[in-house]
Amino acid sequence: LSSLFHHSMAHAVLFGSYQTTKRVLLSNVTTLPSNGSNYDISHAAIIATAGGIAGQLQHITSHLSEQYLGISGPKVSFWRLTWPSMRTTLLAFPISSIGFVAFEYGKLMMTAEDDNTE
Repeated sequence: LSSLFHHSMAHAVLFGSYQTTKRVLLSNVTTLPSNGSNYDISHAAIIATAGGIAGQLQHITSHLSEQYLGISGPKVSFWRLTWPSMRTTLLAFPISSIGFVAFEYGKLMMTAEDDNTE
């Protein structure tokens, strides 16, 4: 049950923070083209940034919940939790960033294929 809660919480943070960050960035960036195509380098940069931030927040959440729930060792009280290292937190950014860019553009490709088959 602890593992289920740990993974559910980490993935809720991952996808929730990704969608929130992406929406905030898209609504505040005015450099996207007005020719009907929002899928240029600015859009990819927004997706990459939102994905990277989401990955870092998931990494932190996962690290803290593993300690608190005792998944990777003895349970630790809330006041004794330790943060993940800066190195591992920074490394979570590019991995998640690439993953979300691939996810978004893969989704676009599948949608375009569905539109062409009709």
